[in-house]
Amino acid sequence: MAGLRNRLRGSAIVLGLLPGQRGLAFRSAEQIRRVRDGRVRDLVRYAAETVPHYRELFAAHGIDPRAIRTAEDLDRLPLLDKDTVRQAPERFVSTSRRGRDALPFVTSGSTGTPLRIHHDIDSLIANIAYCEPEKDVIRRFLGRRRYRETQIFYAGSTVAQIVKAYRENTFVRSRARRGRFGIEMPPEAIVRHINAERPDMLNGYGSYLEALFRWIAEHGVDVHLPKLVFYGADAMSGPGRELIEGHFGVPVFSQYNCVESFRLAFTCAEGTGFHVRDDLCHLKLVDDRGERVPPGVPGEVVISNLVNRGTVLLNYRLGDVAALSDAPCPCGRTLPLLSELHGRVEDVLYLPDGRMVHPRLVWQVFKRHPGVRRYQLVQREEARFELHLVVEDPAATGHLVPAIAAEVTALLGAVALEVRPCDDIPPDANGKFRAVRGLPRMPVPA
Repeated sequence: MAGLRNRLRGSAIVLGLLPGQRGLAFRSAEQIRRVRDGRVRDLVRYAAETVPHYRELFAAHGIDPRAIRTAEDLDRLPLLDKDTVRQAPERFVSTSRRGRDALPFVTSGSTGTPLRIHHDIDSLIANIAYCEPEKDVIRRFLGRRRYRETQIFYAGSTVAQIVKAYRENTFVRSRARRGRFGIEMPPEAIVRHINAERPDMLNGYGSYLEALFRWIAEHGVDVHLPKLVFYGADAMSGPGRELIEGHFGVPVFSQYNCVESFRLAFTCAEGTGFHVRDDLCHLKLVDDRGERVPPGVPGEVVISNLVNRGTVLLNYRLGDVAALSDAPCPCGRTLPLLSELHGRVEDVLYLPDGRMVHPRLVWQVFKRHPGVRRYQLVQREEARFELHLVVEDPAATGHLVPAIAAEVTALLGAVALEVRPCDDIPPDANGKFRAVRGLPRMPVPA
């Protein structure tokens, strides 16, 4: 009976939100701001009452939560960095029922340092309705409401967890007919499935889909071309997008998201940039002093998820770089527009046996070893790798290193692997950090 009640309740949440989401992107900017600011007020009050970090923060700084009424008022709160959350993640989880029952998700470790974020069931289910503005763009590309979709992720991915939660808590089902396959499969097997399913849309990680189409071009393989390539979670490089759109003639659509916020922005159908879901997650851009930057000037992305009642994050530094546009978008949507976005581009490893190993598969190894504080796998030559490890307890190094080395070697196959325990792993010369660093690839000829 509990399962039936959960599904009925979850379905009611989705159906209650759907009317408000349809056409939302075309409402006036003032209407969207009113929705956003109402959620700001509710969330700040909720955080002050039920989230330990914010309860203490407001008291220590003498901040009256009732005085924060708009997204601009969030500037009164200090910026929050990932290390602060990572050191004590439980302090950001609400003590309310929604917080206690929230589902944990672990970030992919693209920074080499995993982070646990809880999403409450209601906000998780609400994403079925919240994706309507993105689906409207997809339907315009595909020209139909029902379509065939092939998804390529890994078994324990965030997407798989979300789909499981949808099935357990609602009766709502997607109009898309979906086939799901794993990124651990060889590219030739994935191509066989694509040719058999003949999907209208191909959905996966940006870096993986770029690598897949690169492999197809390099090997001259015949493949069914979908009407749309959809990617999220990590970024696709400019040359990768040009390969898919220019060489193969398939338009590319992207959703900007992260574990901390499942709905951040989505590609404009006119190709002008990314429309920000400011009604769900307020996004601002700041300079190195934490001050807002004007439109057209690149700044660091700072977010406040306005709908999640599990882990509450206000003024959270995401680490990506973007620029906002103040020009009206020709598509007619009034949601704020990112004219530039420089997200996380992850390196795919190309192995001597012809396999491609995505960083998310490497991450699966380290999800099983919480004693690892940070890691970085570096491909020095095609069959020679270095693994740098920072562990929580140095006394555990003796048993952690052999276990992790065996699992990474099993993943990579016949390669040489040198494991180097260390106290810290510095970022690259450009200040960025990648948990997996592969060898550079030559561009594919046009």
